[in-house]
Amino acid sequence: MVKRTKQQKELLIFLLVTYGGTCLMGISIAVARHIGMDGPASTFYLVFPGMGVALAKMIVERHNPLLPKKFFLCVLVSLGFEILTHLIFLQRWLERIQIVLGVLAFVLLVAVFVSIFLESKASRKAYGLAGNNWKATFLYVGLFLILLTIANVIFTFVTERIVPGTVSQFGAMLEEKARGGLFYLISVAPVVGAYIYATFLEEYGWRYYLQPRLQKKFGLIRGVLLLAVLWEIWHYPSLIHFWVTFDPITSVQVILLRLAVVVSLSVFIGFVYLKTNNIWAAASIHFLYNNFPQIINDFPQIIKFAEWPGNAKESWVLLLVYVVTYIGLFLPFLLTKPFRQPKERDISTEKEPLTEG
Repeated sequence: MVKRTKQQKELLIFLLVTYGGTCLMGISIAVARHIGMDGPASTFYLVFPGMGVALAKMIVERHNPLLPKKFFLCVLVSLGFEILTHLIFLQRWLERIQIVLGVLAFVLLVAVFVSIFLESKASRKAYGLAGNNWKATFLYVGLFLILLTIANVIFTFVTERIVPGTVSQFGAMLEEKARGGLFYLISVAPVVGAYIYATFLEEYGWRYYLQPRLQKKFGLIRGVLLLAVLWEIWHYPSLIHFWVTFDPITSVQVILLRLAVVVSLSVFIGFVYLKTNNIWAAASIHFLYNNFPQIINDFPQIIKFAEWPGNAKESWVLLLVYVVTYIGLFLPFLLTKPFRQPKERDISTEKEPLTEG
């Protein structure tokens, strides 16, 4: 029988939960749509990386006195609840108790965050839950918002020049979303809370857990780039049912655009995490990106609005502008000091690489 170190077993559990859960959710979406029902919520798959870390640590490091058991147990209980409420054959019955389910989900969400602060300071520090370098965190979150705003000014200007009328068509929707942001946060606090929760668990899996391991094995730059590719591929099972509604050329363009954006975003978030060692910084940037009004997110709709024929030159020009802008603004952070002289974090709480049968 192949002997695996505890770290290898832990990584295997993480990958199985992270990718296996997302693949099963993609299948669930496809089956649900085939029988005319709603599939799982679009944010459901985001929690799997954090769930993978929780399950792996609870199994492999269960005897570690610093293990944040309250936090990990709350995370796993919430996963069980989410899975139960997304079982297709229960959907029609669950529709009758939507309010009760919503309240329970919100209670579990609050319990997860409260459990973090019920852990000892040593446990939070050992497992990446403690906040660090808050001054730098706010600085880099502000820098991200500035860069994202610059990108969107460029996107809006170029898109309007190539497709006249785009801003009036899509800009009103984006402006309404931005203007109604505060009302949205107040009126649907549970939904926003769920997004924060999902984003935090996603970053806890990718940035806290997997990034240091990849960088230790492949180097700082190759590690963060490999993480970006793995991160993007992980999205595919939950997105492919959208892409099949596009024509083949548009689907290819969307995949290329997403890859450029995710790699660029991964580099910047990776840079911030190396500088701050604060998972809350990574989660904040990710949350802001997901909820920032961006015309780039309407790329397929812009092509449809322009009524371009398949493989039109203009669509490739637009794609090139979007890609070059993101790469130009965020990829240069690979040249910064953190990617050359890292503060390497100990990725194991074990004193020696014990083996498992």
